[in-house]
Amino acid sequence: MPTIINDRYALMANPRAGRFADIHRASDLQGDGRVVAVKFFRNGMPDDALIRESFDRESRRLVELMHENIVKMLDYGIDKESGRPFLVLEWAGDPIGDWWKKNRPGRVKWDDFYAEIGRPLLEALAFAHSRETVHRELKPSDILRDDNGRIRLADFGIAKFPEFFDTELDIDAFLKDKQPFAPIDGYDANFSYATDVFAFGAIAIAFMDGLKVETWDQLYSALKLCTAPANVRDVIEECLAKHANERPGSALVLQSKLRNALADAQKQQPKKTCHFILTKKAEADLRAIFGERLSAAQVCERLERDFTEITCIEKMKEDARRDGAPRGRTPHRYRFYGETLTLMVVADDETRAKLLVLACYRDSSFDQLEQSRNKAWSAPFQLQAGEWANRSAGKSFIEALEEALDDHERRIASDRLGKKAEEFFWTWKKVLDLRLDHSRKGRTYHYSGYELDGDRITFQLEENPDGNEIEEIWKVVGSKVSGLVESVGERSLTLLPLGEDYTAPKNKKGRLTIDAGATERQIRKQQQALEAIRDPKAENASRLRALILNPAGCTAAAVPTQAPKWFNPQIDENKRETISKALAANDLFVVEGPPGTGKTTFIAELILQHLKKWPEKRILVTSQTHLAVDNAIERVAQLRPDLKIVRIGYAEKKVSETAQGYLLQKRVEEWSKRVREQAASFLKETAKSEGVDIAKIQLWLGLSLLLADRKSLKQVQEAEDALTEHAGVLRYELDDADENGVPRCQGEAADEKRAELQQVEMDLEERRKMRQERSKIMRSNKEKFIKMHPDWAELAELPDAELAVWQKDLSGEDERTAKFRRLFELSSEWIQRFFLKEDCQGAILADSDVVAGTCIGVESSLADEDEFGLCILDEASKATVTEALVPLKRCSKWILVGDRLQLSPFIDAQFRNRRFLEENEVSMDVFEQTLLERLLEHNIPEDCQSILTRQHRMMPAIGDLVSKVFYEGKLESVRTESSVDLSIAIPKPVTWFSTSGEDGRREQQSGTSVLNVLEARWIAKLLERIDFVCGNSKGVRSKPHVAVLSGYAAQRDHILGKLNSLRLNNLHLECHTVDNYQGREADIVIFSVTRSNNSGKPGFLTDKRRINVALSRARDYLLIVGDSAFCANLTAAPSFGKVLTHIAANPETCAIKEGIQ
Repeated sequence: MPTIINDRYALMANPRAGRFADIHRASDLQGDGRVVAVKFFRNGMPDDALIRESFDRESRRLVELMHENIVKMLDYGIDKESGRPFLVLEWAGDPIGDWWKKNRPGRVKWDDFYAEIGRPLLEALAFAHSRETVHRELKPSDILRDDNGRIRLADFGIAKFPEFFDTELDIDAFLKDKQPFAPIDGYDANFSYATDVFAFGAIAIAFMDGLKVETWDQLYSALKLCTAPANVRDVIEECLAKHANERPGSALVLQSKLRNALADAQKQQPKKTCHFILTKKAEADLRAIFGERLSAAQVCERLERDFTEITCIEKMKEDARRDGAPRGRTPHRYRFYGETLTLMVVADDETRAKLLVLACYRDSSFDQLEQSRNKAWSAPFQLQAGEWANRSAGKSFIEALEEALDDHERRIASDRLGKKAEEFFWTWKKVLDLRLDHSRKGRTYHYSGYELDGDRITFQLEENPDGNEIEEIWKVVGSKVSGLVESVGERSLTLLPLGEDYTAPKNKKGRLTIDAGATERQIRKQQQALEAIRDPKAENASRLRALILNPAGCTAAAVPTQAPKWFNPQIDENKRETISKALAANDLFVVEGPPGTGKTTFIAELILQHLKKWPEKRILVTSQTHLAVDNAIERVAQLRPDLKIVRIGYAEKKVSETAQGYLLQKRVEEWSKRVREQAASFLKETAKSEGVDIAKIQLWLGLSLLLADRKSLKQVQEAEDALTEHAGVLRYELDDADENGVPRCQGEAADEKRAELQQVEMDLEERRKMRQERSKIMRSNKEKFIKMHPDWAELAELPDAELAVWQKDLSGEDERTAKFRRLFELSSEWIQRFFLKEDCQGAILADSDVVAGTCIGVESSLADEDEFGLCILDEASKATVTEALVPLKRCSKWILVGDRLQLSPFIDAQFRNRRFLEENEVSMDVFEQTLLERLLEHNIPEDCQSILTRQHRMMPAIGDLVSKVFYEGKLESVRTESSVDLSIAIPKPVTWFSTSGEDGRREQQSGTSVLNVLEARWIAKLLERIDFVCGNSKGVRSKPHVAVLSGYAAQRDHILGKLNSLRLNNLHLECHTVDNYQGREADIVIFSVTRSNNSGKPGFLTDKRRINVALSRARDYLLIVGDSAFCANLTAAPSFGKVLTHIAANPETCAIKEGIQ
């Protein structure tokens, strides 16, 4: 009876013994009896810790190493009966050694070794190294060959990879008896990849020598006899260098070196003869081309002559369709290019040992022929009519041809990727440089007044802002008021001041200007992130770079069949499947989240499942908006209150009230308070037990803290003063000019000084923040001192020198007091340190489970070395590529969540000018694409993407319209009960009130914007009607939320003017532009189309994404007011045509109503 593991795997006899485990051929009783390999780890060895570590290493690595030349893991677990761990792997055959000795006896040529073993082995190693995995014990027995000749690499039992902290394994002990395949100088952790590089070189020599090599001396002797081409042999010698730092740095580097060496070797070899047979059709083609009566031999001679100097070959592509050419792309079909001729060639189907010329033609365009030759492989062949001497020779030649063409296509793809990389990074570098120049020029608006609204200031401008100021930092000229632009409108701008202490501008009239320093700092962060990915120094950045440029390279493990236990039991099946796929992804994963599909619910559950599976991997949650970040962490905290969550935000007022408690500064204050209380408690207890005067000690401690605060503040102030002086000197040197007004500092010197000034200003800003922080601490400690010691309150006002005298008098001179004084001084220092943000926030962040903040905002508190196991980027469709890279560069796995059919990132006005972009050579294709779009549009694998399809926001009438018009019908609406019943006043849940039959339906120009008087009047009437129904209907349970939206600020302002005269007591009413309402929702949405003109100009109605946002905000009722006939005829704006078609096709839930009555 065979041994059966866990009632599933039946082990066959005669296992292969390894160091830690026996490898059995086995039958999967639950998998239709498929043959698998079971690696059954032995139990009872003297050092079980090594077995455990080997099992952990191999099981964790193979999950992520999904490659055709690496053994795939299918399952793993612990045997119920024996308690022994096991891995289940695909059956990949036996070690290749015995087969090689039998079928390749004696010395073997390099070409044969590389084709059969070397190339697939190196590709497997290169892939492992790209995933930060080093095999470390590579030897011939780890190379498996199946019956089809496929090579796979096995046994990652002592592999090195990131985040594996077990240190039981002594690598040198493992490798010292592994000669000749282990490095002669032993294992060097600083050059760990070079261990595999040495092993590859040793394996190459061993196999070419007939697997007789057993020692290092024999290895180096065999190297001298190696028959590989000279430049290839040089690379192998480099692999076998006796010092690790002299070897190629990794398998990726080795792969590149060998590729170049092989290309050089090929150029030096004499041309090979490529035999061909002309078909009757091809012979006739050639006679027609040459225009002479030629014999068959003369035709062949002319053809051979055309290919004497040039022979270029490519595989046929799908578009290859000439006379006699096959459809589609299949192996063994080629196009040969000569000096003037093009041949269609195919290997015969029966033997694959002959090349048949099916057809010939001569291109009428030499340029076209030249382009084709440049793309094809330049073959070292001389064409000759006839067949090879024997079938074996012909078959080998054609197989080598296929391999050479595959290599060529891989090189072409690599070169193409390199060019795309250059274009991609150059474009974004150029964009950031232009933005930096633009910010230095300064943008200014004059304001004629302002209004205070709580923490916000709304300025009345004398001109319309361009709409791109949102989230930028602006300041009032001649004032200390500086803040984040929260919103802009028709001649208005709302500022959220930064910092707690600010006063409103003294003058009602003045100027607003962009804070160039703050804007430059944001751009600098993006430049640093871009450079970190363009020229990566760390492995995570290198992987991210490769996947951004080639999303098809993303990989995923198999999704486990057993579902996890869900923290939110109400989560729907679609989200469960998406979370399982996201957890199985090895690197990048993209989630499309259409409106109302519960992205926040998904993200919260994903965070908890990831932490459950990998509790040691911190998660960074980011988004372009504060609201999305706060929603995510609030939902996580509801499900797991015990998690350590930290919210980073330089604009703390933008953080929601419920998320304020997670702010880093609040965490610092809480921790500082605990440290202070614990220290004080310890001192009191110790003083009490030793009989020391506690009151006296507490007074001494308070004075010590006051003195330390003053000293600390003075040091920061001195540093700030020095930087201020230095900045002034630099500005003077840059502004200084001769008598003709010509700057004395120009060119590179000026550039260097400007860069230095930028850095000094950034340092100065940090010192100012530090000074404000320490001033706050000093005030807090002073208040506590006065409250604790009211009888000694006047001491807090004394100068430093007098305060020091009091402190010394209180310290006492006896031995016991002196001992306590030293203890108190140490305690005072610790308390002081914990009150300083920069000294303890790093510890708090390191101890957190989840860190959250906006894309740029997270950088304000993270150190350069802060890294995370996962980054979740929400609203990825609203972030530019460089904004997204700021948080992504810190992580080893990335999940992007967003909707490419919603609004794209805010773009400066100048970058919407195509002429400006063309003049600056900025690629529109690269610039206009978000990272989310790039990944989805460049073939990211299906296993690495998903879409949320169950939407819970909109009632089916609205949800079905949005699904049909924008999402190809993929969305499923699950809401069944409406919170509002307006059926007595509104015909259907989706109703278009058409102005097409009205004389006053046309739009009006308002400055640079547009308004529509008739639509505003109709909307006012609709709101009065709805308000009346809500005030007199039992079907309305509470005051409904109504949002009136328009694409134009002028129309919004005009509607607001109409509404000011109405009394709508039964509605919670808002009026916004579409752009400002993304991410929000309302029970009832009224959308004003606004556009209607005789010239058919659609304006923003051409933007499918804006229309999607406008129509998908409604939960219960969607009311559209506008000229339906105008919209139906807009060929440049087809979205509204689809909306009207859907409404007409669904009369049970939708209606078009002419007029407002």
